[in-house]
Amino acid sequence: MTSGLRRPHHAVDFGAIERDFPPPPEYFESAFWVDRPTIERTQLARLQDKAWRTYDVPFFRRRWDEAGVHPRDLQTLDDLWRFPAYTVDDIRRSIDDHPPFGDYQGVTPDFARREPQRVY
Repeated sequence: MTSGLRRPHHAVDFGAIERDFPPPPEYFESAFWVDRPTIERTQLARLQDKAWRTYDVPFFRRRWDEAGVHPRDLQTLDDLWRFPAYTVDDIRRSIDDHPPFGDYQGVTPDFARREPQRVY
């Protein structure tokens, strides 16, 4: 029974991607001509949205809390540099501490029933 599974072509809203990131030739007739302040506002809005979604992932929440940063601190594009980077060693530790997936993906084994998982 496949009622709980999403088909790959349903997992992504291709229409939304095309609206947000117009392909050529539409790109050269629209987004290509946008002024710098508008581009920066769009970048910041997308970055803030991603930061809030990322904060729901235990791996990143822990790292950001330890660094004393929170998604609400992201008020300008320059604020991004306050957020800690991570290395492959951090990913390895996440997998060792939370097998088999680690907590850096923000998924549990139950989630694997709905979405593909990466296992290293």
